[in-house]
Amino acid sequence: MQILTALSFLTCLPIKLKGPQDEFILARSMVYFPLIGLFLGGLLVLLNLLLAPILPLRVINLVLLILLAVITGGLHLDGLADTIDGLAGGREKEERLAIMRDSRIGVFGALGLILLLLTKYELLCSLSGEYRTPLLFLMPAMGRWSQVIGTTFFPSARPGIGSIFIKTAGRKELIRATLMFLPFCLLLGLLNGLLLCVLNIGVALVFFWFITRRIDGITGDSLGAVSEMVEVTTLVFGLVMNMGMVQKWPI
Repeated sequence: MQILTALSFLTCLPIKLKGPQDEFILARSMVYFPLIGLFLGGLLVLLNLLLAPILPLRVINLVLLILLAVITGGLHLDGLADTIDGLAGGREKEERLAIMRDSRIGVFGALGLILLLLTKYELLCSLSGEYRTPLLFLMPAMGRWSQVIGTTFFPSARPGIGSIFIKTAGRKELIRATLMFLPFCLLLGLLNGLLLCVLNIGVALVFFWFITRRIDGITGDSLGAVSEMVEVTTLVFGLVMNMGMVQKWPI
């Protein structure tokens, strides 16, 4: 099943896949990326509920970040670090792509990674009340949904895993992924859920556009980097809601 292929690709869980697996199957599995995100979000919610009676909120948030990093194998965190290294360290397209291919992390990548995790941690610490559970649930899914958006509207910058998704997954996959994922956004209410989706679409498109301007396309690392940024945007939206700056609509 393609959903198991997606689960195997996006997590470190020991999934046994039956039958031959090729690039086409892997790329088509992208339609299920947001559902895998919901699965990860469900784990965050469950762990949060279990630890809430026994640990302080700040410790719980640290555990949640560790769980998300471990279960995903740091896949998107690695993409973020490589993308920042390449964009900040190279002067020309080929030099930037060469830096992004380098498995070693540079100063810019390490700094970006630290700042991202600190930002996530502080936003999680500010996330409480009735919006905490639905946003913990939706955060990983929003990030993985943004990847489907990227492969639909932007070209590939180089051959690789990312180019496989970009060449194969398109508008059909985006529509299916959105239809499967969108109903869960109603946990925030109809209008707030739609507002969060529109916000994250805008954030994803801006980041993908910026990366495309720098390297004439996007890569697998770019998909992971934007996924992380959209997760941050989701938490920022939760902070704004907690502060009462977003109206609590009756629907």
